Amino acid sequence: MNLGKKAQLTFAIVIGLVLLGIFVVFILISYSDRVDYDDPELVKKELEVYMQNCMKYNAETALFYIGLYGGYIEPTGETIEKFNQEIVYLRKNNIPLPITDDIVKEQLSSYIEDTMQFCNKVFNSYEKHGYYVDTGKFNAQISFNELDTTLMINYLITITQSGVTESLDSFTFKIPVSMRKILDTSSLIVNNEDIDITLLNDLSIKTTVLPYEDALVYVLEDKGSILLNQPYKFMFAVS
Repeated sequence: MNLGKKAQLTFAIVIGLVLLGIFVVFILISYSDRVDYDDPELVKKELEVYMQNCMKYNAETALFYIGLYGGYIEPTGETIEKFNQEIVYLRKNNIPLPITDDIVKEQLSSYIEDTMQFCNKVFNSYEKHGYYVDTGKFNAQISFNELDTTLMINYLITITQSGVTESLDSFTFKIPVSMRKILDTSSLIVNNEDIDITLLNDLSIKTTVLPYEDALVYVLEDKGSILLNQPYKFMFAVS
């Protein structure tokens, strides 16, 4: 990838982080206004809701980029420039380079962990009200299911005031995106060099094939998977 393309991609990621920052600031303002800091149990419940919503938003953002760039948040290896963006080859010169569950899960987990700094800004509000906040290690367990993507985030948060400590350590949520179906479909296409167009028509996912120079760009659209109020799209290139 040349420097111009790299800068373009990095700019797209930066814009995403800026939007994330704006989202967090908005949520922080509304959150701070409604929390009763004199009630430790209520404080814990409100914090749990806030952190889970923030993590879920980060995960949704990560899945958006994963679909946009062919399984990667920041593409690596061979790419093609289409729609003014970088799309990863999942088959190059008839050699399959399939995206795996582990690759996508690692991308998703790393993005959520890296953006926890934005979620953690809420701790400033607690400290202003006499709380001491501490955090532990981050770990994400991710399952790609037939109807959704399930995430269980293990992330210890302790809040202490006047010798009383409350803690949170697990956050579980679902995103209605079937990465299982998306990955299975992309694998079917990548591993079948001469795939029959009638087979594509029989798939439950809408498949659009766009010729581009000596390659084909596949756009998978799953109307049963909704992300950011739109059917989920996953794009990749083959040659």
